[in-house]
Amino acid sequence: MKKSLLLFTLPALALASCSSDETVGAPEGNGIKFRASVETSGRGGLTTTASINDFAVTSFGESQASNYFNDVIVRREGANWKSDLYYWPDFDLKFFAYSPANVNGKVVINKDVQKINDFKVVRPTVDQVDLLYAGNSYTNALNKDGVQLNFRHAMSAIDINARVTNPTLEYEINAVKICQFNAKGNFSYPSVYGSNMDMINNTAWSMLSDPQDYITKKAYGEKAFIKLNNSMEDSGNTHPSGTSIMKDTDGSFIMIPQNLTPWSTGKVADGAYISILCRVYTLDNKGGRTQIFPYLEPDGSNVGQYGFVAMPLDFKFQPGYKYTIRLDLNGGGYCDPNNTNPDDPKDPDIDPTPWPGKDPDPDPWPTPFNGTISYTVSVTEWYPAGVPVSGVVDFTNKD
Repeated sequence: MKKSLLLFTLPALALASCSSDETVGAPEGNGIKFRASVETSGRGGLTTTASINDFAVTSFGESQASNYFNDVIVRREGANWKSDLYYWPDFDLKFFAYSPANVNGKVVINKDVQKINDFKVVRPTVDQVDLLYAGNSYTNALNKDGVQLNFRHAMSAIDINARVTNPTLEYEINAVKICQFNAKGNFSYPSVYGSNMDMINNTAWSMLSDPQDYITKKAYGEKAFIKLNNSMEDSGNTHPSGTSIMKDTDGSFIMIPQNLTPWSTGKVADGAYISILCRVYTLDNKGGRTQIFPYLEPDGSNVGQYGFVAMPLDFKFQPGYKYTIRLDLNGGGYCDPNNTNPDDPKDPDIDPTPWPGKDPDPDPWPTPFNGTISYTVSVTEWYPAGVPVSGVVDFTNKD
């Protein structure tokens, strides 16, 4: 896998804790510098070596009572990098870094604990953070080329594609959301180092909580949709990957890695699922079409609106992977227990009761129309080649 390498040199800036003629550590000319890289990734919102803007790094010696330095921020300013300057001490150092530097969690790094607690995935999707981490161990004698910090992705990235496998159906898709994903958790740095001194990605996420829904919406309006049917070249059942139904400028969903419990398909959102905001039509052999979802009101009050169709999601997401979920649209799946836009609960494009009868609390919970939605998951590694990885890479279809 391609990756670029940057040399980050910490310039000589005065430290707030030191007077102008003081230095920290070894004599001048032996300042600590860093070499950092980030695995290449392909969609917007995912950090690369070219796009990383800052990181923070903490260092300590195993034999020392306190850290050598804490949360030193290295920032990109044009073609240069700016930070405080520290010099090599006469003892070995370990380095732990994270990006972005203003991570929305509680960072605890010392010789006993290396964690980021209470990290939370935010809304809207475009503001989600690609959390990166890095670490290494160096001696003064091995510092000539700089400390190598190979940043890895602590998160899972998710893209949603779709294709239509039923030749009698046509979909107009306005939005897609992933639902009941745990949004909050504690991240622990790995304790194992590889032969090339890179951190092996066996990170542990714990204390997952706060299930939330996340959406990516094309735009507002009756005509703000992507049309898919079986005869279209990039959305028919012969196309291997289907068509992206994400908003391009939102990038991927960037989620905490987790083992999902699937929704039970009832009126309570008791597990994870995917839901697409759409209008669905049946096609006849004369080129005509009839809308079957959302169910049209006799008075035409919901003309132009969309409805959510949903399917349970049963999957284990691992850190450092990009996942593409391809939906095979053969019917209606299930009605969404939360017929709302999590970013805009008053979204005028959404029909809150898209089923026949318009009962706001139907029992049993309705299905939109006959047929099923299935999915297939493919995976792309974020890792550079040659680094040991644990976890499943090959995935099978889920009905």
